[in-house]
Amino acid sequence: DGCNGSAGVPVTFTVTGGAGSFESGDAVDDQGRASLTVETTETGHAEVAFRLGHEAGTQLVEASFDGNPGLPARFASFAVVRDESEPTSFSALVLDSSFQPIEGASCALLLAKQPLQVTRTDADGAFSFDDLPATGPARVFVYGMEATHVGGREIPPGSFPALSYDVVLVPNVRNSLTGPVLLPGLDPVNARSYDGTEDVELTVEGVGGLRMVVKVGSVRRPDGSQPSPEEPMTLSLNQVHRDDVPMPMPDGAAPAFAWTLQPAGATFDPPVEVTYPNLSALPPGAAAFFLSFDHDTGRFEIVASGQVTSDGASILSDPGVGIRKAGWGGNCPPYPNTASVSRGAGPGGGFQTNCDDGDPCTEDRRHPELLVCLNTPIDCDDGDPETSDECVDGVCVHTRSCDIAMVGPVGAVLCEEVTFSATGRPSGGTYSWSGGTPVGSTNSRFYTVRFDEPGSQSVRCVYDREDCDRPALGELFVNVAAQCDLTTFEGEHFENAAVVHSDFVEAMSRIDAAAGDNNVRVRVTASFEDSTLTSAAAVPAADRSNHFVGHAIDIEVIDPNGGVCDTSCLTGPLPQGVDGFIQAIRDDPALRWGGDFKTPDVAHIDDGLDQTDSEGWEEKFDRVQCQADGGQCP
Repeated sequence: DGCNGSAGVPVTFTVTGGAGSFESGDAVDDQGRASLTVETTETGHAEVAFRLGHEAGTQLVEASFDGNPGLPARFASFAVVRDESEPTSFSALVLDSSFQPIEGASCALLLAKQPLQVTRTDADGAFSFDDLPATGPARVFVYGMEATHVGGREIPPGSFPALSYDVVLVPNVRNSLTGPVLLPGLDPVNARSYDGTEDVELTVEGVGGLRMVVKVGSVRRPDGSQPSPEEPMTLSLNQVHRDDVPMPMPDGAAPAFAWTLQPAGATFDPPVEVTYPNLSALPPGAAAFFLSFDHDTGRFEIVASGQVTSDGASILSDPGVGIRKAGWGGNCPPYPNTASVSRGAGPGGGFQTNCDDGDPCTEDRRHPELLVCLNTPIDCDDGDPETSDECVDGVCVHTRSCDIAMVGPVGAVLCEEVTFSATGRPSGGTYSWSGGTPVGSTNSRFYTVRFDEPGSQSVRCVYDREDCDRPALGELFVNVAAQCDLTTFEGEHFENAAVVHSDFVEAMSRIDAAAGDNNVRVRVTASFEDSTLTSAAAVPAADRSNHFVGHAIDIEVIDPNGGVCDTSCLTGPLPQGVDGFIQAIRDDPALRWGGDFKTPDVAHIDDGLDQTDSEGWEEKFDRVQCQADGGQCP
């Protein structure tokens, strides 16, 4: 009947599309299709293992039983064919409940031991991750809170919720979800600001009788921090039609409507109190349960019990229980008892129920009016917010363990300085960072670092406090992209190539043009130089050569007759053509000829970066010397 399981019922599974088969051996029905009959278990479930056929495309299985008054259950699987010449990728489409594309939503893909990959949906609501480095189990995150447009229309931040999906990526295939990601809109009228100093009541516009009370000081963000008057957060409660809930409801659960409590990942201790309209017309005093989707288990879980009020109008969550994690949820009548039940053993031939679940850390009891076992975890909270409280073999154990939350970029460029931060709990402890090349302190909340090698790099932080049982270790992975700011310049009037900074290429083009105007050719004898010094701070001001940053060249000039004008020649007098070329360099307001220096260097041309932008010279020195040392430059 949707709630109570029937055991021993023969259920026949039949392949109705594709060439799949059942792994435990199958028969053939009168139409020549693979078929297998199994009996239901005590909970009323029947299942078989199905092997996909060799053809790509949709493969169908139907399940039914004799006397089924309705339609058979239908299962669809989509088979793909691997092509080892093709890269592995993943793509999906993000739409609202009206099937309009959502643009600007942040999307992330998390693969085991791989850097988090992040992208955004385009104007069509599509996103993809191409050339994936690994396959297997993965999790896809869609953050609708950051969306910017829907159906081409601009929307404010926080217009849609967040979702995540567990997927399995098949190698050498363009993987996708079975359908679009549908995000219900969040009504801004339902948003409330929470700063932790007082209880906040959440309601849904147009839904009478539904309210949730978020207790003072109970909220933690996904990163573990708590809202405050200086850094409040926005909470919202919105209605979702059960047909639009992106995850399947459990057997027998058909709430009149569901909700989404946002932001996703927020936790509540003490839990959120729930008042829910009794739309199922349960009698006063009847028990009911509240469901919430748990992304860790991948299914809806019963998170709280409740009871219908004496006037029959509402369902209230029981004292001490409620919603502990934001997300998708709803209400359902109580499930049937699943513990051992013996008939005829109780007084008057009634039911006698054993509700012991074998866990010494739960309080086990049978509801006095309904055949429902309530196995409630023992409350070990000692009231100290800085201890971890758990039940071990029926005994409450209180440990003071350090915890850490880290924040930082998921991508960086080779030799670029990036900053990470960490928050340790309880506060007042010490930080110790490692990873990359530190730029500054390694013992504060903030860590500035550069990476001297491309690829996946990690940054770790150890947080410790004297009274903690053990230190906390945090780790973030960063995808470091190879990059070099130096380039090879080959001019039309240059006899050989020069390695210079990309910002100096325009100046090199003017030098090339000056050579052409004077019918001479330029031979480069020195350009970028790899310094043995480790940082700009170690370079004396007098020795800050623009060669170190790729903003200078040393040259010889070949005159129109083919004669080579080297350093001694450039001292003067200058041959015809060479004189015009040198004068053109001197006339260029952005170039310097070394012959005009206090200590002449007649073979030298630069743009004076060390004089006009000392800080810029220092920044470029550290960056390009690091890139060159890492073997990423020509």
